[in-house]
Parts: sequence; C-alpha cells; structure tokens
Amino acid sequence: MSIFLAYKVKSLQKERDALLNETKEEAKILFLKSRYTSMGETVGDIAHQWKQPLNAISAIQNSIKASLIFQGEISKEKLLNSVETSFKLLQHLAETIDTFYSFLSQRNNATMRFSIADELDKVRKITEYSFENSNITLNFDLEINPTIHGNANEFTHSMLNLILNAKDAFDNSSIETPTITVHVSEKNQTCILTVSDNAGGIRLKPIDMVFDLHITTKESGSGLGLFMTKKIIEQRFGGKISVNNKNGGACFTIEIPYSEYGDHYSDIVTLDEKLSLNRINQLSRKVIELEEIEKALKKWADIFKMAHWGIAMHVGTSNTFELTNAAFHNLYGYTKQELSHISVPDLFSTDSLKIFPIIQKEAFDKGYIAFEAVHKRKDGTTFPVSVELIVIKDDEGDILYHIANVWDLTEKKVAEERLQLKKFALEHIAEAVFMTDEEGMMTFVNTSACNKLGYTREELLTMGVSDIDPDWSQERYKESLEHLKREKSLLIETRHRHKDGSIFPAEVNANFFIYKGHSYSLNISRNITERKKAEEAIRNLNLSLEKRVNERTEELQNALEFIEGIIGAIPDLLFEIAPDGTYVGIWAQDEAMLAAQKEILLGKKFQEILPPDVVIISFQAMREVDEKGFSLGKTYSLNLSEGKRWFELSVSKKKTSGNYIALSRDITERKKIEEQLTQSEKSLNEAQKIAKIGSWELELPSQKLTWSNETYRIFEIDPEQKGELHTIFYDSVHPDDREIVNKVFEESLKTKLPFEIIHRIVIDGRIKYVLESCETQYDADGNPVLSIGTVQDITERRQKEEMIKELNATLEQKVKERTLQL
Repeated sequence: MSIFLAYKVKSLQKERDALLNETKEEAKILFLKSRYTSMGETVGDIAHQWKQPLNAISAIQNSIKASLIFQGEISKEKLLNSVETSFKLLQHLAETIDTFYSFLSQRNNATMRFSIADELDKVRKITEYSFENSNITLNFDLEINPTIHGNANEFTHSMLNLILNAKDAFDNSSIETPTITVHVSEKNQTCILTVSDNAGGIRLKPIDMVFDLHITTKESGSGLGLFMTKKIIEQRFGGKISVNNKNGGACFTIEIPYSEYGDHYSDIVTLDEKLSLNRINQLSRKVIELEEIEKALKKWADIFKMAHWGIAMHVGTSNTFELTNAAFHNLYGYTKQELSHISVPDLFSTDSLKIFPIIQKEAFDKGYIAFEAVHKRKDGTTFPVSVELIVIKDDEGDILYHIANVWDLTEKKVAEERLQLKKFALEHIAEAVFMTDEEGMMTFVNTSACNKLGYTREELLTMGVSDIDPDWSQERYKESLEHLKREKSLLIETRHRHKDGSIFPAEVNANFFIYKGHSYSLNISRNITERKKAEEAIRNLNLSLEKRVNERTEELQNALEFIEGIIGAIPDLLFEIAPDGTYVGIWAQDEAMLAAQKEILLGKKFQEILPPDVVIISFQAMREVDEKGFSLGKTYSLNLSEGKRWFELSVSKKKTSGNYIALSRDITERKKIEEQLTQSEKSLNEAQKIAKIGSWELELPSQKLTWSNETYRIFEIDPEQKGELHTIFYDSVHPDDREIVNKVFEESLKTKLPFEIIHRIVIDGRIKYVLESCETQYDADGNPVLSIGTVQDITERRQKEEMIKELNATLEQKVKERTLQL
C-alpha cells in the first residue's frame, strides 16, 4: 500500500511540474502577445511622428529645386537656413528611432536601476506626435524623481498600456479638452503613480474586471494590455495597481516599493491562476457576449440617426442628455450643445412636471413605462407627446442607462378632437342612430335612440333589429343586407316598437360600410308619426274630394247621356258619306249651320277638306263599321276661327246604299272639364309630398337654444350667422301669432303635456305656415330641464289645400253652368 502511495505522489509531482512548465510557456506567450500589441501601436505612433518631419524635409528640397529651376540661382543665406532646418528635422527623427530602439532592445528579464522620469520621457517622445494629432494634452506632474530597481522596459510597457488605453477612451467621447495626467509622488517609502483622464470613466461593473484576461472595452481590443500591466506591477515589481472613476474619468493608481527586485520576483502566471483560468474564461465569454451586443447595437446607429421620432439616451439614472438624435433636436428646437446644459425636467410643462418623478421611479423599478405628457420647446410653446422609457440594467440590477422615445402627438390630438366632435354630434342629433353588424345586432346607439325607444344604452346593445322592429326578422335583415351591400344606401319605411309595447311608424336611412373586414349598417331613424298623420289627413281629403268629383262626374255623365239621347234623335251634324269619302248628304237642327256646311262639304271628299289626322280617324271608323257593324267614340280636334274645338265621331252604315252615316258631336266643354279633373288629380298627388322636419332643443333654465340644420333651412338662416336664436325665432313669428305661441308653450310647462300648434312665420315679407310640436323632460323634483321640439314647413300643403278648395269651387261652378246649358 505504501509503495502504491509513493508512486502516486511521484506521479502527481510530475504532473504538477508539467503544469508549471505549461503555465510558464503560456505566461511568455501572453506577455509576448501583449508586447506585440503595444509594439504595433508604438510603430503606428512612430510612423505618424515621422510623417510630418519627412513631409517638411520634402517641402524644403522642392523649394530649393524650384529656386534653381525658375531663378537659376539660390542665395547662400536661404540655402544655409534650409540645410539647418533639414538637419534639425533629421536629428528629431534620429532621437525618435533611438527612443523606439531603446524600448525594444532591452531583454525581458534584464534588471537595472532606472529613473522613472527618464522612462516617462521616453513615453512622451513615443506618443508626442500621436497625441498632438489627436488634440490630446499629456501632462507629467512629478513631485519626485525616484529611482526604481527592476526591468525598465516592462515599466515603460506598463505605462504605455495605461496611457494608450486612456487615449483610446477619447475616441468614443466628445470631450472638448481631452487631457491625460501622470502624477508621481511618494508615501511610506513607496512610489505612487496615477494615470487619470477625463474621458467619462469605465462602465464595467465591478470596475476591477478591466484587469481580467480578455476583458476589454474597445471594439477590436484583445483584453491583454491591462491584464499584463497588472501582472508586471504586482509580480515583477511587488507593487499594487487599482482603478476607480474620479472627476469625470478613469484613474489608475500604481504603488511600487523601493525594495530590491529579487525580493518579490515571480512568474507572471502562477499555478493557482492557471487553475482559475476557467473562471476567467467564463467571465471573458460574458464580456464577449456583451461585445456582440454592442456590435449589434451599432447596426442600429443608422436607425437612430434617421428615426422620425425623438430619441434621447441617459447614463444611469441621470437626467442629463448623453446622446440625442436629429429628430429630437428638431422636435424641441435645441442644438446638441444646448441640450448639454439642461435636463429632462426642463422639457416638461408646469402641469406635467409634477408627474415626472412618479413616472421615472416606476420606469426605473419596472424597466419600462409608456405615458403621455405636455412638453415645451425652446421657444416656450407646448405640445402633447407620447413617451416610452426603456431602462437597461446589468446582472446585478444596477441601471446602466435608459432611453426615451418621444413622439409628437399634435396631429394625433387634432384628429382625436375632430373625431370626438363627430362622435358628440352623432350622439346629440335629434334623430335616432344605431349601428348594426352582419347578424343585425346593435353595436352602437345614441342618446336619441334610447329616448325614443325607451331603453337604456346597455339594454339596446344586447338587442337586435328584430327586437325593436316587428316587421324585420333576422332572416329578412340578412337578405336586405345583401341588397344594401350593392346599393350602399337605402331609405326604408317600417315600424318600431317602444319598450312599453307601443308601435310607431319610422323612416330609416340605412348606410352600408366595411370596417376591418366586417360589414356594418349605420341607420338613422326618424319617427314619422306626425308625417303619417298629415299624409292620412291629405289622403282623407283626397278621398273626400275624389268622392265628390265622382258624384259630380256621375251627375254629369247622366246629364250627358240624356243629352246624347236627345242628340241621337236630333243630331247637331249628321253626314252621309260614300265609301270613297264623298259627302253625299248633310243634316243639322240649325238651318244657318246646315246651309253653311252644305256649301262647304256637299259633293266633296272629306280627305280634301279635313286635316290628315282626322281623315285617318274617319277611315278607321268606317273600317270598324265594316268589321263590327258600328264605331263609337272617335275623338278629334279642329282649329276653327273661334279656336280649337273637340268633336266625337260615331259611324254606322246604311244597308240599302252601302253609304256611311257619321254623327259628329262638339265635346269641347266636356274636354275642358276632363282636363280640369286630370289637373286636380295631379295637384292632389303633389299635395301628398311631405316637407322635411327640423328639430330644436331648449335647455332649462339656462334657456340655451340649439337648432338642427333643417330648422335653419326652414327659417332661411345661415348656421354661421351670428345672433341669439331666441331673438331670431321671436322676430320671425307673425305678430298676430306670438301671443298664442307663448301661451301654448307656458301651458305645456304647467300641465307637463306635449303640445302641437300651427302658426305663421314671416321671412323677408313672405308668410310661411309651420307645424310645431314639443315635449319637455323633467328632473326628479319635477323641474323642467330640457324641451325637445320639431318644426315642419307646411306652407306648400296649406297652399295646395287652398288650391284644392278653389279648384273644387271652380269645378262645381262649371258643372252648374253645363247643366244649365243642357
């Protein structure tokens, strides 16, 4: 057993030695990689430092060459000055190469006593041109000039890493006066060096992660520089290095004791650190993930610049503006420089400012919030905005930064205001409005619909068309919807059922539209009870008049039949006509008429005397006699000297001679009566058209009066015209009707009963008749709160009624005159 243990111990010792050798090799590789990185950066600095002097020497040479070519000679003084200047430039280049060679030629393990001031001067010479080209000020503040025992090249390498890292930090900042300061002091036999900048600081948390392997804040960094710097300071010089954010930038502090080099020399990477590389690699992978995220964020840079909404970025919980896009500047009217002197609360209006800390706290707690507020621009004007705050936190829950997305809601608010106005108008118009879906179910109703049907809004929104219309089942609604889809708009007369069960006639204007793929019908309903009453009254009047006309017509027909019997026995004019149309005989009761007609007609063909249309009628009558044995009721007209006269032709045939007997009766007066009757019927039809009805609302006791557009039309007033509607209405009422109108309205308020009245109004000297109705609503205490009324222009109806009366009187007079004549 002991032999086995001894073998195992020896095996583990070999494994440990192998790991130590491997660790040393890796340490050398890491150091060389770090050194090569610094060398690459240093070579770049040397190249920059050489470029300007070489360009100057080239310019001097070209100047000498130009003088010799164009002037043929050059002065001795100018030549000496040119040579002297070129020599100084070459000397500067030589010093630069010496410094660079001195830095690279030293062996990594060579130790010596060296002056910190001398090594810092090398750093200054190496970085001088690069810093000058980048407008970065590098200050060296040495309270002492200590001498340190160790590898000078490793010390210079470490200082270069710190200074060049500080320089790189300015690449992503907008500092106006970038400055790097190296301060050297002494404390307790220890040299204290600080390297500080004003580039904004290090945002890694914890901040000591910057010294870990492969941790870098640069996009293309390797993460070796600060890692090797820490190893050199701690394990080569036995010192300490730490970092913190101070005075707007990063500050690295190095403590190097004045002890001998050998007292603290050790390998850069130990076995314990080798065993902790797994943890370091895990951390490095996290950093790489963060780098990938940062790279992905850079892809959104164009979106940030081109976004049409304002974007502002803030570090941590700060209210100062770290980064803003062009849209943000345009939105508020500030430049980027001006925004750096104000904070977020300065953009809030007085009323919105009180909610800002509450909203911000909620955003910081929850990580996100969206809200609306009123902001103000640089010129003092205010405008509504929609703000979205997005808060970015690290793994420990600390806020790294937060972003505000801002949208101008001015146009949206104006559109919403217009929409609200339309909705308000739709809600408060006198007509009932309800919107139905494809199944006939109600999806919207206005106040008027609720009042006129007696239901609450909640009740109506659970009902369908068939619930309020006894004539429309759900099946009929679906069928009519297809027709409505084609026509887009339909005017329908139907019936509606009140909640109490009463039914009233209604006129519905249905309008079809599609919204988000669904079909709807917007229906505007009017109670046409009064109109139906008016139509019924006119219909009854029409029936009464028609009855009277029929009675008169029957009396006239009886009288005419009696007269026709007399005329049949003793005709006005009786003709005998040969088959070729020749008048062969004429008879008349009036001797004078008989003599005149014989002289004109006898022996002549009627086609020679009568107009063509009368000739055609005559021959048609003769053919009917041949076919049927008789021909009755052929009417024709002749333009005689006393005017146009109408005649009725009846024809029969003599069996003995084959000639035709024609009876011609003058029916001019009867024709006139028939035309009057036809005109009377047309007038009755015109009287059946009902005028449109306007509406009005009177709020009590404020006496606020509002009219519908139809009411303005009836009173012939422009809705835009200024003036009190009370005054316009009172002045328009006929003076003789004002007292009765006021009395009826006051009586209605006392009795709480609706009223209806016909009165006159005067418009530009013209008299109109209007039918007004009103119903008043009362509160729980019985006080009147709102009077709702309708007004209908019935002038045309009254005029037609008068016309019918006059026509009736005229017709009666004509019948009497004709009866007397007969």
